[in-house]
Amino acid sequence: MPLDELSQTLGIEIDPELLTLALTHSSYAYENGSKDNERLEFLGDSVLGFLVATFVFKTHSDLQEGELQRVLFPRVKDGVDALLVALEGSTATN
Repeated sequence: MPLDELSQTLGIEIDPELLTLALTHSSYAYENGSKDNERLEFLGDSVLGFLVATFVFKTHSDLQEGELQRVLFPRVKDGVDALLVALEGSTATN
């Protein structure tokens, strides 16, 4: 799918260079001498972790720090997995 079509499908306007970078796997970048998406992946993982931690913190006011962490980590992993499945499904159907 061309990048402009992907942007239209997602219903967002985004810098084409940034979108290309976001979709560039490190192995492809290595083979082609370009930048990869690992820094953006780090940022996305951090934002997702922050959002899930905020949700867990607000919805489990009775739990201590150690208990909060036991609740948090499976949810962050599940959130990333769910996002990947949703993205794979959206590209498979289009």
